[in-house]
Amino acid sequence: MKPIMLRPSLLRPSLLVALATASLLCAAAPETIPFPADYREWVFLSSGLGMTYGPLATPPANPSFDNVFVKQAAHKSFLQTGKWPDGTMFVLEVRGSTSQGSINKGGHFQTEAVVGIEAEVKKDGKWTFYGFGTEQKPGKIFPSSASCYACHSTNAAVDNTFVQFYPTLLPIAKAKGTLRASAEGLKFAEHTIATDLKGGYQTVVADLNRDGKPDIIALASGLTELAWYENPTWERHVLVSNFPRSINCAAEDIDGDGIPEIVVAWAFENDAAKSLGKVGVLTHGADPRQPWTLREIDKIPTSHRIRWADIDGSGKKVAINAPLTGVKASPPEYTQDHAPLVFYRPGDWKRQVISDANLGVQHGIFVTKWNPGDKQDSLITSSFSGLHLLQREKNGAWTRTELTKGDAGACPKCGSSDAAVGYLGHDKFIAAIEAWHGTQVAVYSQKGKAWQRTVIDDSLTDGHTVSAADLDGDGRDEIVASFRQGTKSVFLYKARANGWDKQLLDSAMGAAACSIADLNADHTNDITCISGTTLKWYQNLSPATMSSQERSKRK
Repeated sequence: MKPIMLRPSLLRPSLLVALATASLLCAAAPETIPFPADYREWVFLSSGLGMTYGPLATPPANPSFDNVFVKQAAHKSFLQTGKWPDGTMFVLEVRGSTSQGSINKGGHFQTEAVVGIEAEVKKDGKWTFYGFGTEQKPGKIFPSSASCYACHSTNAAVDNTFVQFYPTLLPIAKAKGTLRASAEGLKFAEHTIATDLKGGYQTVVADLNRDGKPDIIALASGLTELAWYENPTWERHVLVSNFPRSINCAAEDIDGDGIPEIVVAWAFENDAAKSLGKVGVLTHGADPRQPWTLREIDKIPTSHRIRWADIDGSGKKVAINAPLTGVKASPPEYTQDHAPLVFYRPGDWKRQVISDANLGVQHGIFVTKWNPGDKQDSLITSSFSGLHLLQREKNGAWTRTELTKGDAGACPKCGSSDAAVGYLGHDKFIAAIEAWHGTQVAVYSQKGKAWQRTVIDDSLTDGHTVSAADLDGDGRDEIVASFRQGTKSVFLYKARANGWDKQLLDSAMGAAACSIADLNADHTNDITCISGTTLKWYQNLSPATMSSQERSKRK
């Protein structure tokens, strides 16, 4: 008998696997496999009744049951890791059903009639489907044209498998952080823009050619060019060349012509003794697609984070420069000095000091309107000293308030590395990577005057970026975080009544930075991330998120 081919009515949750490039998978897989006669002694995962992913004109009177079994060793490994090991094998047994028999008065039960038996096997990291028909004969490989490949590649929850339909495994995947975001309602379509970067470090979203479409600046420290990618074709344009060791930039239209000026930091090294720490301003010419003009305005060793902020509520923003360390600091401890924090007012571009109180490494800075109704921006710094709020008074003086000390470990693995402010309705929270380049995602919630710390994830390796934004339009911000070493992944965290759910956005992206903005004018927040070599954007397929007007009201 011919092997059962996948029809729409048989596209079950138990058909676990689909591949982005099925032809490559099938070319490497054996054409046949022996029938696993003992499969009913394996671990039983789930049984579905009449499930289909396409419309049916008339539902069958007796829909089929599908029973899913997996090898014991693979199941044990999944419980420990949330992933399927190489050598995993599943069997799908499809049986007929009836509602007539014995004492049954309603519902359906399984019959002895086997409609088909199918399997899929993971070998060398790739998955393949096989069909045995209704007889216990060797299974034949399904062709790459079978519709299940594309279906599962798009919709599967874990490792191209439909774990979202397995009630005993779904909590494991959530706890281990291996669940794809699209499986839990946060749906994204992944788009790769570039794969030839070197030392990718930062993304900045801004309209650089006055066409109303936000473009992406991709800063890569290992390249000697700073480039931007034009929305929507993502054509690459060079802003400036002969630009070594770039580390950060920020874009703001300060002259009102509809195209931003860009403050940049380059000639960076972690060791202040080796870092020139140049700071400059890029301005466009008649055609913003042609190289821009660079004017150097300052040199501070380890100039590292550049942001724009309206520090006095005047509507006229200044450029903030947060060097990584003080000039006397040196690796590996970096605790010999305090890091300066300065700003430049457009026009004279003269350096003005905000603070020099943060010990050791000052890795992150976040700009926010801290209090409801604020016209001026406040700053939050992340350093060995923890998280601090800096606000400018009317007389020009600055106040520095400790929010939290961050991680209490010994420096250099201490304090806080990066932070972002988010909201759950009207309730403010701070999301932070801790300690410096640390392993933790911590969330701080205000309890009276104190900030209560909750670690929602401690599995990161070289955690580097954290953001917060409403990704599904429910008025409650999600957290986006990534780490650059180990398994190198980008994760989403969504607040629930009893904690935060962790969901996988991309398992192949050790992002150094992510930005959140609406890139395609559909009123949803999209995500763009950059890793050492790759620039991607993730198109948000969720319903429209909150408008900026609604967000400003709740703040």
